Amino acid sequence: MIFMTITLAVMATMFSVEMNAFMSVIMLTVLLLSANSVEMTMLIGNLVAMDMYSFNLIFLTLLIFSYMPFMSLFLGFTNLGTKIKLMGVLQLILIMIFLTSKSLTFYILFELSLIPIFMIIAGWGYQFERLSASTALIMYTVIASLPLLVCVIWMNLYSNLIFMQMFNYLKFNEKYLMWGMVLMVITSFLVKLPIFMGHLWLPKAHVEAPASGSMILAAILLKLGGYGIMRFMPLFMPTSFFCVIISLALWGGVMSALMCTQGLDMKIVVAYSSVAHMAMVIGAMLIMTQTAMVGALIPMIAHGISSSGLFFWVGVFSKYSNSRSLILNKSLTSTNPMVCAAWFLILAAGMGIPPSLNFWSEMVSIVAICSDFWMSAITCALLVFLAGAYTLILYSIPSHSFSILSMNKKIIVLPAEKLMGFSHMIWAFLLVIMLSLLN
Repeated sequence: MIFMTITLAVMATMFSVEMNAFMSVIMLTVLLLSANSVEMTMLIGNLVAMDMYSFNLIFLTLLIFSYMPFMSLFLGFTNLGTKIKLMGVLQLILIMIFLTSKSLTFYILFELSLIPIFMIIAGWGYQFERLSASTALIMYTVIASLPLLVCVIWMNLYSNLIFMQMFNYLKFNEKYLMWGMVLMVITSFLVKLPIFMGHLWLPKAHVEAPASGSMILAAILLKLGGYGIMRFMPLFMPTSFFCVIISLALWGGVMSALMCTQGLDMKIVVAYSSVAHMAMVIGAMLIMTQTAMVGALIPMIAHGISSSGLFFWVGVFSKYSNSRSLILNKSLTSTNPMVCAAWFLILAAGMGIPPSLNFWSEMVSIVAICSDFWMSAITCALLVFLAGAYTLILYSIPSHSFSILSMNKKIIVLPAEKLMGFSHMIWAFLLVIMLSLLN
């Protein structure tokens, strides 16, 4: 199955728009049909591995990339063939990141994934500031990940810690080095997630990126940081330093959620909501129990689907109104009840109402965090409350406010665009049932 996934991913980079999407759908089907046999598998001379974490993130990658060719067609990009090929290359790199078992190969692919997204933002962004935004993305993530390179080289040369799957069964015992190693490893992944105060590159990158680039960035590329923590952190014993990071992440999430309630640019609001969502993921991952790891993995999948849907609809709105401003998009969706319903449902999925995947993921994460740090219940409650607050703002202004400008505009969404919008909602609400049936 792994060989088939890699082969189809390579083929997807070589064909036209329609074939690229078709290959992604085939890969997604192959992955779902093989869900019952997902155990740790080592192939090709111990170079490739798959487990629960990599399986779910490959599933998310294939799902999001199956939308990309049609997103580019709907929004009318120039040089479409070049962009689709870049996305195919990025898809292949991401699949290889989730399949590789060697830490040094992981780092190389981790950095290599920046090149296609840099070219997509710089080449197809909306404004002249796209060059500074793509440069900030590269500078933040590359500089933050340089300490990780030092650690990976040291582990390969002096500790024989070559395979990441070994980290679950071994512990780093050199206490005088452990604090420095933890700080160097975790910093690169926290900037990628990102944690509050390491997030400054994210809003700018989202604002300047095309809608399809924002979908990939929020749904998949941010998850590389969480995947890296899941792979590397079991090597280290839990320390009091983790408690500090959990506190910073949760309170940073609260600050991000407060900024969402004050934002007027819809893309910036959705971007800051990603920081707020990832705060709970960071808290769950650093507790390092089995329940907490599941409570971190499920929110990453749920957020990937809901954030992709939100950026899709923001792209559709800005296409018809020529603006991302909440003020200029007042009552826009009220002219099309089906669009209004789809916008409401994807926002509800992102907010975490039952029976959405976000609801169950938040429940597991909160239980995992509060079972070890009961004082964090206050910040978790604030995060849930503020998520509801900015979600209601995002829904009510485009749907129920009145604007004289809206009298001159009517949103007419193509049937294929409606299908894409509702498919995000279906995945967000029904994925729990599908995964339970598959497993």
